[in-house]
Amino acid sequence: MGARQAEVILSTFFRKYPPYRFEYIYKGGSGNLLYRTGAYYTGQDQYQVYVLMHRRTDKRVVIHSLQFRKA
Repeated sequence: MGARQAEVILSTFFRKYPPYRFEYIYKGGSGNLLYRTGAYYTGQDQYQVYVLMHRRTDKRVVIHSLQFRKA
C-alpha cells in the first residue's frame, strides 16, 4: 500500500471513529525496530492499536505497520 492510500484509509477511519482518548499500553523495541501497543477509545468503542516502526540510518522513524482491532 502506498502512502497516499494509507492516508485516505486513516483519514476515513478517524472521521468515522473520532478519538476520545488514547493510552499507551506497552513500548518496546530491539535494535532499529520499535513497537507500541495502545488502546484507542471513541465515544462508544475501544480498539487495540499495534504500531511497528523502523529507525532509519538518518535516525528518522518510519511506521512499517499500523493495526486497529476492535476490542
